[in-house]
Amino acid sequence: MLFEAFAKTYIDYVQIQLKPKTVAFYRYVLRQVLLPCFGEFDLIEITRRQVFEMCQQLESTPVLANRSVAVGSAMYRRAAHLECVPHDCNPFRGGKIYREMRRDRFLSVEECSRVAHALNELECSNSVSRYAIAGIRMLMLTGARLTEIEKLRWDEVNFSERRIVLRDSKIGPRTLELPKCGARLLEKLQPPKSEYVFPGRGGGQIRLNFVWRKVRKIAKVEDVRLHDLRHTYATWAVQNGVPIPTVAKLLGHSTEWTTARYLHADRSQSAAAAEKIAGVIDQEMRPR
Repeated sequence: MLFEAFAKTYIDYVQIQLKPKTVAFYRYVLRQVLLPCFGEFDLIEITRRQVFEMCQQLESTPVLANRSVAVGSAMYRRAAHLECVPHDCNPFRGGKIYREMRRDRFLSVEECSRVAHALNELECSNSVSRYAIAGIRMLMLTGARLTEIEKLRWDEVNFSERRIVLRDSKIGPRTLELPKCGARLLEKLQPPKSEYVFPGRGGGQIRLNFVWRKVRKIAKVEDVRLHDLRHTYATWAVQNGVPIPTVAKLLGHSTEWTTARYLHADRSQSAAAAEKIAGVIDQEMRPR
């Protein structure tokens, strides 16, 4: 069976199993990488050498290379399950994996203040949607995922219990705590003309990245993504003594290890800790 033909079967399968955003990414990987490299080959003809050469060609885009190996390997596992290839036939297994550089970015107190001023400035100018401004503020106040805020509906908000019951998030249904300041922010919004709490044009789903680009330019934090607001929430929580298991629950993480990847000590804390540890060791090393 040709790789290209099986790719169509595989996409039909993942459309049932995975979220639309993930399926869209699989399609992108197939279109940009896997089909140009392997589309005309039979599944059992593709070799590990070919996969290695594909990875070499993607050396400048290591994340795409790694994801291409992962998608290819998943395809072959499905092909083996359907008996299209032998179970030991998976040329992507053990494919070259590049080291991915993790972003270590979150807002400092001073940067957070600049973002707040930028939001206020844009709100007063009436140059952007007030719902977009409120949506970004809600991201900062809750640590929610971007899609959780962009897709938030009024029937998911429970003001009496101050919580948001999300019907569908990255991990499925989950509860998001609604702080008092967050509840006040929502109460100030006009009565809903849309099912969405933060509606876009025509009452449809909003997209916050456009307004965020304006905010970060004014605030002079142009390297900060909206997802980094979630990093900020997690980091500030731990720095203020919130236990990691509690932070994991607030963020909707299934494991504490996932939460730990978001946590960063600011430089002042790191420097103070380094000074303290070195001081103790230096004291013990001195001649007596």
